[in-house]
Amino acid sequence: MASDQKKESFVEIWRQGSNRKTGWAVLKSKKAATASLAKDSKGDLYAAFNVKKTSDPDRSGEYDHEIRLTIPEIVALLDALAARGVDKYQAELMAGLAQSARSLNRLVAIASGIPLAQPE
Repeated sequence: MASDQKKESFVEIWRQGSNRKTGWAVLKSKKAATASLAKDSKGDLYAAFNVKKTSDPDRSGEYDHEIRLTIPEIVALLDALAARGVDKYQAELMAGLAQSARSLNRLVAIASGIPLAQPE
């Protein structure tokens, strides 16, 4: 995500309401999303994308959104990337994740039970 933030990337949130005859609505952000890591009120860890200044085609004004992903949801995304993603989109993943190799290696170490030194 950090590399995407440097590239003026903007977020689109696709939503579909209960009246599915109208199809999907796209909420476009005027700013790049920011990523954060925190704990909720129960102490559970989550990652969040904060999306600011989205426009809604059905309403006037701008809105801020926070999309929270729990660790099990992140695992599901990683599993999808590692299985179907690598099978179908290897070149795109290779190019897109290349700048995240250090971060991915740190996560692999932790997932493998190898503790990492804390920065001083």
